[in-house]
Amino acid sequence: MKLLLDLVGELGHSWPILTIEQNNKLHEYEIIESKVIEVSLDNSPFTLGMRNKLFGENRIWDTKSDQDGNIIADKVIHVKGFKIDEVDIIHLLNKIVYASKEHGYITVDDAVIRFNGGWTFPITENPYDWIIDTNTQRTNEYRDVSYFSDYTQVNNYSEHYHFINKIKQILGI
Repeated sequence: MKLLLDLVGELGHSWPILTIEQNNKLHEYEIIESKVIEVSLDNSPFTLGMRNKLFGENRIWDTKSDQDGNIIADKVIHVKGFKIDEVDIIHLLNKIVYASKEHGYITVDDAVIRFNGGWTFPITENPYDWIIDTNTQRTNEYRDVSYFSDYTQVNNYSEHYHFINKIKQILGI
């Protein structure tokens, strides 16, 4: 299978490193500003994510904020485009759980990689079958994860989902 990724990196202490791992083989790409990556993989599960974001290790932070706590700079990777065998799948990223090493399992709704870890794509034989199955599956609306309304708080986020669902209903999405 062929992956085509259109990415934009933002500088923290250093540039983010995108990782693609499959069958114990690791591909790493430093994302300096914008980059298009094309890579061929086997038709088997793979993980796409980031490594090298620092959260205070050796007193280095890749997220910078102002005196009011607003984030003014952050080491992230924006996924602007993602194709598997010429099929755009960027809209499926929010249906796949992102395994963050710092925050556990999270849902990413805006196609931005903010944490070390990755999405695992459980493709076994035919990527098109996986795309169709994932596109038609419903997501669990009540996972114990945050939509970053207060990502420092780790507990049951059912109340957050309740309000998110109300907003989606009002917006018709």
